[in-house]
Amino acid sequence: MDISDSGLLTEFNEQDFDLQQLPDSVPLLPLRDSVIFPHTLFPILVGRELSIKAVDEAMSSNRLVMLSAQLEPEEDHPNLEENGIRKIGTFGQIMQVLKLPNGLIKVLLRGVSVAKIEHVVQTKPYSRVQVSLLKPAYPKNVQKLNTLIRKVKDKFSAYVLMNAELPEEILLSYNEQEDHESLLYYIASHIDLDLMQRQHLLEFDTLIEKFSFLLRILLDEIELMSMTQEITERVQDEIQENQRKFFIQEQIKLLQDELDEDEFGDPEQVKIKESVDKLPLPESVKAKALEELNRLKKTPTMSPEYSVSRNWLDWLISLPWGTYSKDLLDIKIVEDALNAEHYGIEKAKDRILEHIAVLNLVQSMKGQILCFVGPPGTGKTSLAKSIAHATGRKMVRIALGGVHD
Repeated sequence: MDISDSGLLTEFNEQDFDLQQLPDSVPLLPLRDSVIFPHTLFPILVGRELSIKAVDEAMSSNRLVMLSAQLEPEEDHPNLEENGIRKIGTFGQIMQVLKLPNGLIKVLLRGVSVAKIEHVVQTKPYSRVQVSLLKPAYPKNVQKLNTLIRKVKDKFSAYVLMNAELPEEILLSYNEQEDHESLLYYIASHIDLDLMQRQHLLEFDTLIEKFSFLLRILLDEIELMSMTQEITERVQDEIQENQRKFFIQEQIKLLQDELDEDEFGDPEQVKIKESVDKLPLPESVKAKALEELNRLKKTPTMSPEYSVSRNWLDWLISLPWGTYSKDLLDIKIVEDALNAEHYGIEKAKDRILEHIAVLNLVQSMKGQILCFVGPPGTGKTSLAKSIAHATGRKMVRIALGGVHD
């Protein structure tokens, strides 16, 4: 049957072949990024020429195929002789084929049994392989298996109830599975497993190993979802608390505006307002201070901008506005003080005396400073103290950028 000439093909009865009488060989369908479980239906898109020919050949006979994952998903022509295909896969049956307008074909596959590739019969124009079916071994201690299955079912129920993406109807269907192997792959098909985990599940030899592996994955997934749910609830609680505080603060501000827009509800803001009024600030500075204070009044205390505005206002009113010291610009007194407290450093002393001499002549200099540069311990700070003492000024030490020596 040529797929290019076919439409949608459906309704192939799984009883139309006997598992005890397998054909000598079946077409091989390499899978790039998926592993199909037995007893499940799985749709795939087929676009490679070798895969289309394999499907075409299967459709023209008994619709049986071997489904195996590639070791390298990017490889377009996996080499069977060099282990480009995993030996353990799923013996499957094509249920539907639909040709799409873009040239791809959509194939609905039904996994029948875990199988192993025993021999490669041909590789061109498509691959055919000889396979043997693998059935998982049942333990002698059936009670141990039943206990393990009960734990897996309990954890899967918890997993479904915690996972918002899975409908609860899944729990109704999995009780209808006829045997342990069907139950195993039904549960596994509804868990978010990566490619290697799905492959490992196929390759385990016994049901004990398969169910134990599935139980570990379920426990990890449940723990992860519990942590995610806990973090989500904590974040939601914090958001609700912040929204509640913001709402209350906005109500308080509205009430304050209605009562008196000029009144400050915060006592600390009242003190800042009184300090701004009392200080002999220049008009431009006072206007800026009041503007910032009004902005502070309307800013929620939880906002980062509140602390920035508050710190700026505290710094502003802490400055010694209107406080001045009378300069003593006597060169002889300054020279005697420098010589008495410092030995040597004649260049620095001469520069200080030149600066004071200029001040005596012009009374005021704008943009002129004295800058002493040198490593720690060479006398920069002590020179400044001597100048302040000799000229009658107060010594103020400011560490720029938090750098201290």
